[in-house]
Amino acid sequence: MTFNIFHYSDDEESFARALAPISCPVKIWSPSLPINYTWVQQFRLMAHDALLNNEPWFGYAHDDGEMTKEDFQKLLDARQDVDYEQVMAIMTRNPTDPQNNTDVYCLFNTELYWKVGGHDENFTLYWADTDFFLRYTSAGYQQEFVSVNSLKHVQSYCNKKSEGLAKIARDLHFIKDRAYFYNKHPNHVSV
Repeated sequence: MTFNIFHYSDDEESFARALAPISCPVKIWSPSLPINYTWVQQFRLMAHDALLNNEPWFGYAHDDGEMTKEDFQKLLDARQDVDYEQVMAIMTRNPTDPQNNTDVYCLFNTELYWKVGGHDENFTLYWADTDFFLRYTSAGYQQEFVSVNSLKHVQSYCNKKSEGLAKIARDLHFIKDRAYFYNKHPNHVSV
């Protein structure tokens, strides 16, 4: 199984902490790629790599996350305990902050990912996960959680550091993606 990590920040210390627990092959996605893909395109590409390599699961991590090697192993071990035919994703969750850290380190079922069409490429970055979650749960698939007390996350690191044109672009992507999401899911109620 390959674990993919998107590295957009210039904080190498934080990035080193995010990489530290990962005990399987890692692929790093960064803006230095020859083509500047959107987040959704990168996600689809890593899922496609997993499909081509016959990997039943592929992993994903934020570059501003952190947890212990023991807790990372719990995530890997969870693959053996879930129903492969029904579980789309296995997410990590710190029980002291369950709402804000579910996809910092996670695994995705490669076969089911493509059965529901993957992330919608009409999104650039924002709302893509919510759309994907709604589509795979409506298809009858579910996600499981692994409690990992060591999990930490510096949320929205790149958003907080962006300025100038980069900030304007992020703000415009948010508006565009939100409009597309609500047109696609007009009955969705956000809380």
